[in-house]
Amino acid sequence: MSYDVVVIGAGPGGYVAAIKAAQLGLKVAIVEKRATLGGTCLNVGCIPSKALLHASEVFAETQHGFEELGVSVSKPKLNLKKMMEHKETVITANTSGISFLMKKNKIDTFFGTAKILNAGQIEITAKDGSQQTIATKILLLLQVQIARVFQVSMLKLMKRLLYLPQEHLRLKKFQHVWLLWAQVLLAQNLVQCGAVWVQRLLLLNFLIKF
Repeated sequence: MSYDVVVIGAGPGGYVAAIKAAQLGLKVAIVEKRATLGGTCLNVGCIPSKALLHASEVFAETQHGFEELGVSVSKPKLNLKKMMEHKETVITANTSGISFLMKKNKIDTFFGTAKILNAGQIEITAKDGSQQTIATKILLLLQVQIARVFQVSMLKLMKRLLYLPQEHLRLKKFQHVWLLWAQVLLAQNLVQCGAVWVQRLLLLNFLIKF
């Protein structure tokens, strides 16, 4: 198959670029390694963390300030399971919306890992191991999430308390002490949730350097 434009990475930059190219009359394909579109932001980043943050803020408001407004409520309880279900509903609504936009704009979607063979050839490996090659005149590489794997002996000792951002979004129980390892922007949302959820929170920040 041959395209005018192939976009690698279906995050906010990728799917918007793909839609614009399609609206300009170009034949477009987009490649995404996750099972759903939207990239880090919609799947495990800003959107789910903001959904949890909103629920946490509502919970905090019911504990402080309602009486002053003349609103009497029984003591609220935080249901983490329901909160996580709400977060998943928000993710599904957003990622499904992007899938709809891909179909509406006649953009072909490939799920798998892309490998650039040469200037005009991309090999796509699906999760099941199957491969296919597509051709393109223009290639847009919009995969900015870079994972870095490293070992720190001190962090190993803290493993039971240390949470990465994606683990934070899948918590099943509360901790009395919570360490969070996150990038600056995402950390802002997660810290505010943590301030409501736990008794003590320690934040470990890092910056990715290119």
